[in-house]
Amino acid sequence: MLTSHEIINETIAAYSSPGTRAVVSNDADACLYFDNRTGNMCAIGRCMLAPQDYDEFMGDVWEIVDNIDKYRDAKDGGINDTFDALLKLQYRGQTLNFWAGLQNLHDFKSNWDNEEGLSYTGKNFVAKLQNLY
Repeated sequence: MLTSHEIINETIAAYSSPGTRAVVSNDADACLYFDNRTGNMCAIGRCMLAPQDYDEFMGDVWEIVDNIDKYRDAKDGGINDTFDALLKLQYRGQTLNFWAGLQNLHDFKSNWDNEEGLSYTGKNFVAKLQNLY
């Protein structure tokens, strides 16, 4: 399994080139887990076994768990078996709070500079993520 730092660094590398970060819906200014027109994926989608199952989904990791298992409270932010089962083996074992943080790194435009990859704000965000996880 990859460590949290390895997943963060892999995500930065995957989205640092211009035009590689956004997977935006035509209907809303929101990131999709998987764009069935282009095959592009968001930071969470690229870690999933079947991201195409979430091609029109525009929610956070807690909403995914809530949609799958109505009786499980995902709000504690810990490791969640329901969410882990959606991920490729090498990405399993992280907390929901970690995945939410990674999703925010990817989703917030202020974290990225079109020329440089991570912006100053993004670098600070990564440092906070790495300190937390």
